[in-house]
Amino acid sequence: MPTGVYVRTAAVREQMRARMLGKKRALSRAKTPEDVLASQLMELQRRDKISAFHKGRKRTPETCANISAAKKGFRHSAETRAKLTGRRHSAEARAKMSAAKKGRPRGPTPAETRAKISAAQAGSKNHHWKGNAVSEQGSRARAQRMYPVPLTCPLCGQEPVERHHADGNPRNNTPENIVFACHSCHMKMHSHSEAARRKMSLASHAYWAKKRSQAVEKD
Repeated sequence: MPTGVYVRTAAVREQMRARMLGKKRALSRAKTPEDVLASQLMELQRRDKISAFHKGRKRTPETCANISAAKKGFRHSAETRAKLTGRRHSAEARAKMSAAKKGRPRGPTPAETRAKISAAQAGSKNHHWKGNAVSEQGSRARAQRMYPVPLTCPLCGQEPVERHHADGNPRNNTPENIVFACHSCHMKMHSHSEAARRKMSLASHAYWAKKRSQAVEKD
C-alpha cells in the first residue's frame, strides 16, 4: 500500500460539499447527571487498567540509562524554580520579621501571652461566636467553662457539685439562672414542688451574692 501524504483535490472537496449540502447536523445533547457519572466511571476504569498494566513492571537498565542521558545537564528555568520552591520573602520583609521577633524567648508561648490571646478571642469577640443559637449540649459545655463549681454543695454541704438551670432553659447561662447543688439536691429541684425549688434557688442566689461581695472586697 502506498504511503505518504494524501491531499484532497478541489474536485473531491466540491463533491463532498455537494453531498453534505442540505443535511442538518445533529445538535449536541446537554449532559445529564447520568452522563457525567458514566464518564467519570469510564475514566476510573481507564486509570485502573493503566495501573494494572504498570503494576510490577520494572525499567530495564538500558531504559534507566536512556532516561538519565536525556536528563543530563537539564536545569529548570528561574521562573520554574520559583514556582517549585514556593513564595520567597524579600530581604526587606525578612529584616522586618527578624526585628519583630528580636528579644522574644524561643520555645512555647508563655502562659501570660496565651491568656491574653484567649481573653481577646473569648465570647462575642470570637468569629465563631453564635450567641444563644447553640445546641443544648453546647450551652451546657459553655456553662461548665463559665462557672467553676464550688467544692461543696451550698445547700447541704455534700459533694460533688453540679450545675442546675433554674428556669429549665439550658441556653440561659446568666449568673442568676445558675444554681449549684449536689446530685441529690439537683434531683430534688427537678422533682419537688415549685415552692421547694424556689427555696433552693433562693439559697443558691444567696451563695452568689456572697461571692460577689467577696470579689468587691478584694478589689
